[in-house]
Amino acid sequence: MKTQRTVLLVSSLAGAGATFLPWINIPFIGAINGTSEHLTFFGWATFICFGSAVLILLLGKDTANNKRDVGLLSIASAIIGIYFIYKFKSRMADHDDNLFSNAMSSVVTIGFGLYLVIIAGITSFLTAFFGGKKD
Repeated sequence: MKTQRTVLLVSSLAGAGATFLPWINIPFIGAINGTSEHLTFFGWATFICFGSAVLILLLGKDTANNKRDVGLLSIASAIIGIYFIYKFKSRMADHDDNLFSNAMSSVVTIGFGLYLVIIAGITSFLTAFFGGKKD
């Protein structure tokens, strides 16, 4: 297996696994992972994109089209993650000068699983498009 394909496979598997890691940390309540019922669309969308990339890498031939497809699926996952962070930050900023809302917005944080989804998506994208020899 080529080095480029191996890097794509490892980063896609890491991204798919990161879907099940904490995306939001709430003190005294716990962590919410990407597949929680509160985050259903976002988590499962990234899992489907990374899972499809893994299937392409395992079952498909080592062609430029397959690498392109893996790169596009991966960057789609990264964009979903970045969009989720944007929506999360904007919701945390929207409060009506309520003391409880202010306190919650200062302690609720983004979990490492979401950052891993974004990093894996960007890594796969860059590797797919810029990491190997031209076919």
